[in-house]
Amino acid sequence: MSTTLREIAALVGGTIVGDADTLVAGAAGLEDAAQGDILFVENRRYAERAAASQASAVLVPPDVVIPNKPCITVEDPRAAFLKVLSFFQPRERLPQGIAETARIGQNVTLGEGVAIGDYCCIGDNVVLGDGVVLFPMVYVGDNVTIGPNTVIYPQVTVYRDVTIGARVRIHSGSVIGADGFGYIFVEGQHVKVPHIGTVTIEDDVEIGACACVDRAKTAATVVGRGTKIDNLVQVAHNCRLGNHCILAGQVGLAGSVSLGDYVVLGGQVGVNGHTHIGSGSQVAAQSGVMSDLEPRSVVSGYPAHEHRRALRETAAVRQLPELLKTLRSLEQRIQELERALSTGSSSEPA
Repeated sequence: MSTTLREIAALVGGTIVGDADTLVAGAAGLEDAAQGDILFVENRRYAERAAASQASAVLVPPDVVIPNKPCITVEDPRAAFLKVLSFFQPRERLPQGIAETARIGQNVTLGEGVAIGDYCCIGDNVVLGDGVVLFPMVYVGDNVTIGPNTVIYPQVTVYRDVTIGARVRIHSGSVIGADGFGYIFVEGQHVKVPHIGTVTIEDDVEIGACACVDRAKTAATVVGRGTKIDNLVQVAHNCRLGNHCILAGQVGLAGSVSLGDYVVLGGQVGVNGHTHIGSGSQVAAQSGVMSDLEPRSVVSGYPAHEHRRALRETAAVRQLPELLKTLRSLEQRIQELERALSTGSSSEPA
């Protein structure tokens, strides 16, 4: 699908510099742009590379010019590029209607335009809002409510009594509402703690592939509005995630962790149970959060602490081999001086 630079400019609300009839057939990055692609640069640092690329056009901020390339000037090239990506994104083929192989329980309420794919299993007393799409082989347990225009991809499992909001996307292999990991050691064995709570996924949440959001012991595990959860993330029982948080791949939250709004957790971050992370905080990848963080904290390391201090400590650790050599040299020198002093004092006349 090709379009003109003029149409792209209208889409993103930008100003054209160069040939408005330039044909654009796709979007790409600096490394892989080909003839017919449009890419974006956020500042002058990448202007030279963009000029040398094969791209046919470039989205640029007002203070950047790309010689010999048609450009669209916009205030925020990254945001504009998102619109371009959406324009060129292949249209997803969604299930249509109710598949004959789907199993639907009793007292199920289906909104307008609901689509249920092959071999889905829907329990009793389920409510699916308008425009809900269930890809093949999705399991939805009893008493589940799913809000309008939510899309659930193949082989997702939604256990009983879970509430999912509107415009949620849950990717393949994820499990919502499994029991939390709770046991009490009694008379030489681990006795399972019943989890009688639920899970609430609020509106506009996206959950990646093979992620797990566990059922609460009591009350609810909550994922707040607009939060985005990457692949292979574990959200344990009774966690409460605020609005618009980001959890990157392989993050693990222990039980009863709470996040404020707009918290960002990098890949492989671990958070200790019953810990609160204040709104606006950022935790660098592979960090371990062991205690509460104030709002707008920026931390890294294990245990996680102030990021700049952690960087200084890392730099110091890299110097340890040389420092050890210096220390050994000084120890040797001190020993030589002590021997010399000892020899000198013993040779003095009585």
